[in-house]
Amino acid sequence: SESAHSLPKLESAMAVREAVAQLIAEVYAGKLHPRVAAGLAPLMNLQLRAIEATDLDLRVAKVEKQLAVRIRPAGA
Repeated sequence: SESAHSLPKLESAMAVREAVAQLIAEVYAGKLHPRVAAGLAPLMNLQLRAIEATDLDLRVAKVEKQLAVRIRPAGA
């Protein structure tokens, strides 16, 4: 079974959300010291911001590619 100190890979906003819920449950159950959870919180927030920025970059690149195809002159 998974220990109180192991986290899933935090590669999506949903994964970060689930990890936060897991940490809250473990603190509440007395399986994780509140100081440990408090130390992880800023790191998880940083990870969430990085995920959001990466997602936005990917979405913008996709839109730019679609626009380039639509505005390319015929025969170019």
